[in-house]
Amino acid sequence: MGLTIEHRDRLGRLLADRDLDGLLILAGSSRDPDLAPFVGSSHLGRSFLLLPREGAPLLAFLTDMEREEAAATDLALASPAALDIESLRPREGRPGAFWAGLVERAFALVGQSPGSWAVAGHLAAGTVVEACAQLAKHGWRWSEGGELLRLWRKYKPAARSVS
Repeated sequence: MGLTIEHRDRLGRLLADRDLDGLLILAGSSRDPDLAPFVGSSHLGRSFLLLPREGAPLLAFLTDMEREEAAATDLALASPAALDIESLRPREGRPGAFWAGLVERAFALVGQSPGSWAVAGHLAAGTVVEACAQLAKHGWRWSEGGELLRLWRKYKPAARSVS
């Protein structure tokens, strides 16, 4: 699976044009239409994807039994252990705080410092708003990423002629 070089470059240009450092996709499952183009036919439950403007994408999955499905995406992975998910379990009653903790740990795993990111995905809107508000307290700035993804999906690499 993975991203083609052309699609990765296109996403980078769209992010740069908007002065964004990356795109975060928060999803309740791999069937989320914003996440699906990146994970293909892999079957995942709650998960998220960091797509930094520079550097490799990182797919975070939240249960160990999804390890093989996540690995089939050919993306770099953040496992539940790498995210230290067990220490965040008490926050699960507050979904926004739980997701903010997960995302903050994933950012740390890839060496991202606070910046401007777009957020997309179809996780519950209240959860996304709360998570972004929690992360904003640490310097992260957020914008809506649906339009950016729509433009990215419309991109068709130019056909190359064979001479």
